[in-house]
Amino acid sequence: RWRELPDERGVPGGAVEDRHTGLVWRRCEEPQTWNGKRCTWSAKRYDYVQALQRAGEQAGWRLPTIKEIDSLARREADRFELPPSDFPAQGKEALRAGQWSSTVCNSSPETSTARASISAWVLSREGAIYCEARIMHLGVRLVRE
Repeated sequence: RWRELPDERGVPGGAVEDRHTGLVWRRCEEPQTWNGKRCTWSAKRYDYVQALQRAGEQAGWRLPTIKEIDSLARREADRFELPPSDFPAQGKEALRAGQWSSTVCNSSPETSTARASISAWVLSREGAIYCEARIMHLGVRLVRE
């Protein structure tokens, strides 16, 4: 199902193509980089606005929709994981609560007493999909067409 591709720096295997969906994923969480054998540095956690900004800074990459990020999931009766050979452990800082998607799940308008708020769908480390407040700090894995 998976095919390794060089990343934008030319490092072999820095990106992974899903042959079922045609999407190309960064092998490592942001801001980690692939050194040809493993993800280096530590994965960072971003609130929703920071996640969108990080994605916008990476030419050609974006936050995945919830459907796209859910397509990575390998679910079995007693466990859930991203394919470990294609998406290795996140390094020193393990996936805490989930990974952001670009899919908004709830929003409320600004009123005289409260600021507008946006929530987005998240894929949790257990494989659940849930709506999370934009202020939470979660992982980011970028995708491109």
